[in-house]
Amino acid sequence: VFKYPPEAVEKIAGVDKELIKEAARLFGSIKPACVVQGTNALDQHTTGLQNARAIASLMALTGNIDNKGGFVTTKRVHISPIRLPEKLEGLPLGINKFPLFYEVWGRVFGEGQAMVLANTILTQKPYPIKALFVAGSNPVLTWPETPKVKKALASLEFVAVMDLFLTDTAKYADLFLPAASFLERVELCDYYGTLHAIPYITLRKKVLKVGEAISDLNFWIKLARKMGYDQYFPWQNEEEAINFALEPTNLKIEDFKEHPKGMSYGSLRLDQYKQKGFATPSKKVELFSQTLLDMGYNPLPVHEENPENPFSSLYNELPLIMTTGARSLEYLHSGFRNIDKLKNRNPEPLLEIHPETAKSYGVKDGDMVIVENLQGKLKIKIKFSKDIKTGVVNIPHGWPDANVNLITKDFSADPITGYPALKASLCKIRKA
Repeated sequence: VFKYPPEAVEKIAGVDKELIKEAARLFGSIKPACVVQGTNALDQHTTGLQNARAIASLMALTGNIDNKGGFVTTKRVHISPIRLPEKLEGLPLGINKFPLFYEVWGRVFGEGQAMVLANTILTQKPYPIKALFVAGSNPVLTWPETPKVKKALASLEFVAVMDLFLTDTAKYADLFLPAASFLERVELCDYYGTLHAIPYITLRKKVLKVGEAISDLNFWIKLARKMGYDQYFPWQNEEEAINFALEPTNLKIEDFKEHPKGMSYGSLRLDQYKQKGFATPSKKVELFSQTLLDMGYNPLPVHEENPENPFSSLYNELPLIMTTGARSLEYLHSGFRNIDKLKNRNPEPLLEIHPETAKSYGVKDGDMVIVENLQGKLKIKIKFSKDIKTGVVNIPHGWPDANVNLITKDFSADPITGYPALKASLCKIRKA
């Protein structure tokens, strides 16, 4: 409170202090209340993890955890793991630098930090990477710093891509494999409890087959058995693998025939902390994290500016804040732009800018502009919007034309998670 009075926060956030007070009183006086934090918007900053901690702390301080209408969890569907982490030699890429991205208090997430992949390929440190298999991803358009991603892909000895379409990334592939769509595969959908706090499980059904496309699961089973790993992949197909995964639930694929729309599994957890406490070392809400302090990080979620910010000397040269990665209703990352109905609604990439900001640059709605920053230049059409803050521009991602990642950077801004600062970098514009 003493370090961040409304007057100080007004300068940092560019939001009127009276609105800040109003928001604080509103959230503090209404119960139940909940802040639903999506991915990316607050994560891709220097303080990405601390932003999430601040929101969790706010809900705890206002008594909105484990209460109906507040921040709740559900009983998760526990399935038999197919992964074999014990067979992994060493840790995944980036985990030596970002260990909490991989494991917290004995809970292993099992993933490496992808932001170090391009540098690892190009420098061959800590070890050389000679081949890459890409499935369900289009990094040439959706990962930051496209020129580096392209250079890394081009330097590999072998690239295989499995996708529904010949994406920009697939153009770098030595081997392109047709993936099965959601209509062409059997798939267990057990993520509702994790993502939406809905205790629910269902099974996606295979209703058709087109050409040689097969599901990801069937592909990996076939490949593993071809490579002689039958003991680790004893199943003949995806149905057998799913039944194995379902063993702890006492369910089988056949049970979903009686419940074609899925079924409830478990229940919403309310007041769970009163019986078990929280999954922290102290079993309490930890506003102050000893774990972070022991690792050399700030134990409290305090504010830190991104590498490029309005309080730096660079702001004189690049006086606009650029954000990217916002979700559009029609598309998911680089997908669905081949669907005419969606393309008609959102036909081209547009830079959003407030009319007052545009006025100072002498540009009008619909003009083509050049966006410049330390990474390079990008040509794009502008769209006036009074919903965006003055001094800020928003550029969508996932477009082959006007690919914003030509001017983003893969620098790991958040020292804890390794995420880049895609939500706040500096740029300038001029009429094309």
